Amino acid sequence: MENKGIVTDSDGNFYFAAIDEEGNADTHFHSLDMNGNPRWEKKFRPSGNPNYTILDDTRKQLYFQALTTLEAYTTDGDLIWTKTGTGYAHQLVLSEKGNIYANSGWLYKISPDGTTIWEKDYRIHYEKTPAIDIDETCYIIDEKSVLNCIDSLGELKWTFNLGTLTGTQSISIGDSTIYYVCDKNLLCIRKDGTEKWRYGFDKIEYYAEGTPSITSEGNIVFRNGNYIYCFKLDGSIKFQWDGGQKYTNHYPIIIDKEDRIYEMDVCLDKEGNVVWNYGGDYDENLIMDKYGRLVKTFSNIFYYGVNCYKDPSGFSNNNSSSSLPSRSLSVSPNPFSSRLSLSLPSSGAIYFITGQLIMNLDKGKHSLDTSSWREGIYIVKSGKECKRVVKVN
Repeated sequence: MENKGIVTDSDGNFYFAAIDEEGNADTHFHSLDMNGNPRWEKKFRPSGNPNYTILDDTRKQLYFQALTTLEAYTTDGDLIWTKTGTGYAHQLVLSEKGNIYANSGWLYKISPDGTTIWEKDYRIHYEKTPAIDIDETCYIIDEKSVLNCIDSLGELKWTFNLGTLTGTQSISIGDSTIYYVCDKNLLCIRKDGTEKWRYGFDKIEYYAEGTPSITSEGNIVFRNGNYIYCFKLDGSIKFQWDGGQKYTNHYPIIIDKEDRIYEMDVCLDKEGNVVWNYGGDYDENLIMDKYGRLVKTFSNIFYYGVNCYKDPSGFSNNNSSSSLPSRSLSVSPNPFSSRLSLSLPSSGAIYFITGQLIMNLDKGKHSLDTSSWREGIYIVKSGKECKRVVKVN
């Protein structure tokens, strides 16, 4: 079972959609309590690969979409409404006022009761996630790599040419500026649409997502390749930390209330000093729940205290163990290009992210010629273990 994003509410409950191990579209939506016990499970009314779940904790409502159907549920698992006609919305975002923004090429603004407030054809890039400011101003990137600023009524205020279609999925919003990673640059753009500063890199590891996170002091934290960078408000580097390896993490870097930084297997303080560092090679997604505890997700859910990790044998609570045993499934390099090396503890398979089977594999070591594979995300499975790897040219 591959989960499709996970959210937590103020009571510590977890909510996520999941597809089966073969990547089939028979999709279920699950809720667990804070101890990992099942609360309820619902089958999607439409079949199809779901998008990540979004939660309105104030109204106790959940939203998720499969194919062209958007559904709203209570946090107790009761269906509130079903909506079609928004197209296949690849990205859903919730504003602070509880309105839903759906990107299917068209941009839709939908109220919590399922009413469409407005819909506009801005030819939005289907992989880009809208960023919604507190006043309901929307920032979104179109197919021509232009950043569009759209007011709360759906009218275009200004545009900013980013220069390339290559860029990370999400925009981050600060008090007076917005941040985006594009064309080997971290861009800082004022909210009037003028550029404030940019920082250039030799290259950008786009498949590591790279969405900037913002600390309480307004500093910008961003992973590029092996490095975690922290930039000051004026665009100068406060610190950079070399983790020694790349990750594929579909969530922004976590910043807690003390401005500590959490990214996969490391915790840094706000000055860039290591608080703890496991040094493993885990590729699951990492979030922090409402109680400040860490949650890793992919085919399983692992629940940890912020000071350490626990033996990853399934769902777990806080524990004082300071290390993780090594996993037997080995995949390298990640990202990969023309070759992929695998070590499988049992028979397994490789799937494209859409669920398409690429090949079955026997137990043991493999060296694969991947030069003809298309770019994108692949899932390597062996028994109950799985890893997500990225093909780049």
